[in-house]
Amino acid sequence: MGKKLWKTNEVKVDIASYMHYIRGVKKVGKTTLFNDLVDKISGGDMSQGLLISLGDEDGYKALNGLMVATAKNWAELNEIINELVNNKKDNDFKFIGLDTVDELFNIGVEEVLRLHKKKYNEKCETLNSAFGGYGAGRDKLKDIVRDQVARLKGAGYGIFAIGHTKLRNVKEKGKSEEYQQLTTSLNFDYDSVIADKADIVATISIDKDIVDVQNINVGGKTKQIGSIGGVTRWIHFRDDNFNVDCGARFGDIIPKVELSAENYIEAIEDAIKNSAKGKSKEDIEKMKAKEIAEREEKAEKLAEESSKINPEKNEELTELIKNKFTSASQVVKLKVKEIMDKHNIASFKDTSDTPTEALQEIAEALN
Repeated sequence: MGKKLWKTNEVKVDIASYMHYIRGVKKVGKTTLFNDLVDKISGGDMSQGLLISLGDEDGYKALNGLMVATAKNWAELNEIINELVNNKKDNDFKFIGLDTVDELFNIGVEEVLRLHKKKYNEKCETLNSAFGGYGAGRDKLKDIVRDQVARLKGAGYGIFAIGHTKLRNVKEKGKSEEYQQLTTSLNFDYDSVIADKADIVATISIDKDIVDVQNINVGGKTKQIGSIGGVTRWIHFRDDNFNVDCGARFGDIIPKVELSAENYIEAIEDAIKNSAKGKSKEDIEKMKAKEIAEREEKAEKLAEESSKINPEKNEELTELIKNKFTSASQVVKLKVKEIMDKHNIASFKDTSDTPTEALQEIAEALN
């Protein structure tokens, strides 16, 4: 009997097992929501959450007690993620906030230009012309962002990505009418890198109550003028009218709740309970414990694999190998091929995931 290639899926019940994407206009309370979610879920233990403040973002400044790491550029981000992945046992973080994904792509552009210069030994001024143009630079940017998010997810952290929104005029294919939608401020292909992987895309909107409306004559025309009587902030999970761009993998989730950590948690936990049909509270707690244990086991394996890779050393060894391979004898080339086969190395085009020890073995064979 061959290897069984399928299994019965079991719904995830721990909120950290899902990737969350929270979007809203500036200063609407996105970073505060992450802060409060960590506080509520952890029972006040703020060491269970880390906010990675990216680029020029500094939305954490008024949040006392929040654990923060700042990454002004890609090198700093890579250093932070390496530490989170390789030394996971050294922290208690259950949740990682990325504030904001807009800035994540901004600092990623400079990294793409650096990688272009490294590969072609020439300076590139724009993303559009990087890696030969024709969208290759944008594709590279999406790849490096996708890779960093995947590393955090693979290490067992619950991801809360934070992004900005704006109103856009949307015209669907085959229809002449346009409508306004509150959606991402990112280019749609960039946003999809995050949104397509997120299990919950929660968009925050603001409702303003206008009171004391009066008819005022302005330039011979009558206008209605009023004052703001109150403001309500909503978190949207579903919107059948498509006025707010949001969504969730859960088939049964409340469309929207007022903005608060308590309401967010309750909405997600209710949706989980509805998906875990017939499961008692005790069953769910057992399932949650199992999920956490499985995530930790997976994270340990990833940390073990990552510890075998030294990115800087890999770059140095790869250049050395490329320079020496052409002039090597046929006997040495065959020896290199044997080592490559042993370590499943297909080429030296991208050795970022190659164990450093394997490259060191090849370099020694070429000496």
